[in-house]
Amino acid sequence: MNTKYAWGLLLLALNGWARDPFFPPGEQRCQTTVPAELEWRLLGIIGRGPRYDAWLRSPEGTLQRQQPGSRLSDTNWRVARVEEWAVTLTPIQDCQTPLRLALKGRQNAQNDLPVAGAD
Repeated sequence: MNTKYAWGLLLLALNGWARDPFFPPGEQRCQTTVPAELEWRLLGIIGRGPRYDAWLRSPEGTLQRQQPGSRLSDTNWRVARVEEWAVTLTPIQDCQTPLRLALKGRQNAQNDLPVAGAD
């Protein structure tokens, strides 16, 4: 039983120095990508809680209906969660932090612009 703890401590100590045996040495594990928030645009969200789908526009201009768990085409990003007003994207390789794309306005938002003829 003490040898199990010793092996566990050894593995924890070497965690920072060990390499992935299934990944070729000398190659960059995390590819640098342009953040998805610059490429993709959230156009709208449809559905009712807790089941929402998101409409996203790709950099090429095509519209795509995305559901939680689906992958954005030709990217390393996956739709983690679709909420009423926002979408959370997570990287597949866990190299970057998750991104949150939110809608700019809300359906019942108050308009602060002055109205002609009003005091």
